[in-house]
Amino acid sequence: MEQDAYEGIDGIEANPGLTGQIEFHPAVPYRSDKPGLVMDVAVPMRTEREGGALPAVLFVQGSGWTTPNRLYAIPRIARLVARGFVVATANHTDSEGGAHPFPAYLEDIKSALRFLRLNAADFHVDPKRIGVWGTFSGGNTALLLGMTAGDPRYDDGSNPGAADNVDYVVACFPPADIPALLERDRTEGIVDCVEWVTGGDMARARAMSPSLIVKPETDCPPTLLLHGDADELVPYAQSERLYEAMRGQGHEVSMVRVAGGEHEGTFWSDTVVDVIANFIEAHA
Repeated sequence: MEQDAYEGIDGIEANPGLTGQIEFHPAVPYRSDKPGLVMDVAVPMRTEREGGALPAVLFVQGSGWTTPNRLYAIPRIARLVARGFVVATANHTDSEGGAHPFPAYLEDIKSALRFLRLNAADFHVDPKRIGVWGTFSGGNTALLLGMTAGDPRYDDGSNPGAADNVDYVVACFPPADIPALLERDRTEGIVDCVEWVTGGDMARARAMSPSLIVKPETDCPPTLLLHGDADELVPYAQSERLYEAMRGQGHEVSMVRVAGGEHEGTFWSDTVVDVIANFIEAHA
């Protein structure tokens, strides 16, 4: 610390590299046909000022397939931006009450991904280097995004002209077997969410279950699963069975058990965020 010419005034160095500084683009509409569907895009400030293209992470916050709180994960998102990633946090259609059942949320996030690619230059994104990370229902969305790239059943025609594939998937405490959540893995907190998003239709429930749709021939990107073994909403066994299914079919998948980790809350630590960031860096 430098001593100022005047007594009692200290001097510190500036931050010319803009380390840790973020340029934030809030509430960017990504679907003109669905008002209210937006993404927040966080860009390292140095890149915003000097130019360049960076790998990007599309993040989907868990919400029980209702309206995601885009601000909830800001501390974790900031850690990724500090490591040189653009992070776009997108919301999706609200399924509460059964108004917009599956596949509405998946179609929306695919549209968000295509929008990000089509507008990559505006946000300093390398359109060939995009992955997805999600928590809870957002983890389910991330897994489905990875497993259904190019599937015409989930292409609603919005933001045409861009691909919907991702380089990797990170899914934290994801619902992976939806029918099981109504039976052997049933918890009281999840029942309404599942009934809303499926509309009570078991065919929908199976179609949105990564554990049930993954096959040896599925083109799965590298996948990281993380789940707390004290999760009171989505049982740990949901991720464990998905891990076993993917691994048994020859897919590139790894899993981390967070000992004593609850649903959100105590699940999160600097160590968990570092594991996620390291995986993303290795596959971006």
